[in-house]
Formats: sequence, structure tokens, C-alpha cells
Amino acid sequence: EWSYNLLDAQEQELFRRLSAFVGGCTLEAIEAVNGALSNATGLILDSVASLIDKSLLQRREQGKGEEPRFAMLETIREYGLELLAASGEMEAVRKTHAGYFLELAERADLKLAASDSPEWLDRLEQEHDNVRAAMHWSLEDMEGRKEIALRLGGALRSFWYSRGYHSEGLDFLERALVGSDDVEGPARAAALYAAARLYEVRGDYDRAEPFLVQSLALYKDLGDPAGIAYAL
Repeated sequence: EWSYNLLDAQEQELFRRLSAFVGGCTLEAIEAVNGALSNATGLILDSVASLIDKSLLQRREQGKGEEPRFAMLETIREYGLELLAASGEMEAVRKTHAGYFLELAERADLKLAASDSPEWLDRLEQEHDNVRAAMHWSLEDMEGRKEIALRLGGALRSFWYSRGYHSEGLDFLERALVGSDDVEGPARAAALYAAARLYEVRGDYDRAEPFLVQSLALYKDLGDPAGIAYAL
């Protein structure tokens, strides 16, 4: 608290927002999330450096050629979350955070669909805690976040499939699909297909088939030949 009170207003704001990240993040993620919430993006590097100098943020070097990551000690992060809640910005920050990692998951999914891209699997693995935070947020209020949850489920299919997170993926997808009949076709079709594939890899074909049937029907309604082919 003493250290926090020594920060200027912009640094305090950034400190609170950084507490939404779990397990650290890249400078790109900080700039994207903070930039979407304020107009002070040009000064972000100075503010990050100031937080590091004041031991409120750590810079963690990665492997050769990889971007460094920035993270808080967990007790400091918990204090930041308390401040974020008190500021009234919690919902806006978590929504922006979830949107960034949804976009990252969808970019990775496109790359993985085109080729076997281990670097994108590694990137999602590195951001797994942040992705999980986005998943949890999307399930907290299913009335307002159904589509985001379904898009996350569809985009993370290859990651869960390749890295063995079958149970985690299925638990999330089952919850996301409950009461999702009114969600637009593409997101729901992809989530249904993802659930089917994860049941398939476990050899549970009886549970996979109904999801494939529903997915196929949606892809036919959408006129999506690739989706139809996958489901068939």
C-alpha cells in the first residue's frame, strides 16, 4: 500500500489493471488491454518500467529470441485485485482481458488449422492461466457471455486435443453449451464440433455422435462446406 501510494495516477491505474493477468503476460498484451481502456498507450513502457523499479512488477526473461514476460508476485496481485474492485473497473478490465485472449485463441486456431504449428501451441500453453481466467469469466454470467464462451471453446479445440486437456475442455464446453440454442450458428457449431472431437479422442463415441449431428445441422444451415466436411 505504501508503494502504491507513491505511484502517480497513471501508474496506479496500470498497476490495478495488470492484476487481471494471471501467470504474467507480454508487453503486447499489456498495451492491448490498457490501450483499449485508456488513451495513454504512448507512455505505457515508462509506466511498466516504473512499476518494475518499484518492485511491484517483475520482468522475467524467457528463452532465446522470446519476448520477456511481466508478472506480479501473487500477494501483490491479490492486493491489486482488491484495488481494481474498489475502483469500479473490474468488469471492464476483465472483459477486455477476456477479449484479448479470445482473439489470441482464434488466431492460434486459424494457424493450427492451416498447419501443425507447435509455436502456437506453445504460446497458448504459456498463456494458459490467462486463457483459463477468460474461460471462467465467460461462464460467470452465461446470459451475457454465451457467445464468448462458445467462441473460446471452439477456438481452443486443437490446443486441448493436442496437449491432452480433454477433461478440462469437455467440462468447459458442456457448461458453455447449456442453454446456448439462441446463440448465432458459427460459434455454437464450432463448440459442438469441439466437444465431439474431445469425446472421440477418449473413445466415447456414443457421446460424441449427438454433438456431431447437431454441429452438422448447423453447418448445413450456414452453408459452410468445410464445417460440413469436418462434421461428416
